[in-house]
Amino acid sequence: RGDSMVDRRIFNGDFVLVRPQPRLDPGEIGVVAINGEATIKEVHAMRDRIVLVSHNREKDYADQIYSRSDDVRIVGKVVMAFRFVQ
Repeated sequence: RGDSMVDRRIFNGDFVLVRPQPRLDPGEIGVVAINGEATIKEVHAMRDRIVLVSHNREKDYADQIYSRSDDVRIVGKVVMAFRFVQ
């Protein structure tokens, strides 16, 4: 749910195919668990922090910055987004 990735063509209600992996290259789109809840964002994992970037120019969401000690875990890489059309 949500509209934070619409500029990357991932819309509310879409399904994503995720390749489970614990690391991402900088700038890849991934699924990240924060306190047990999943989100999809552009991920920049650094030695001391993880930065999650949204892509919605209309809303101009701020980057989310977490330290490595926070409950944040990379679940995997988004390899495809799709939706069913009726």
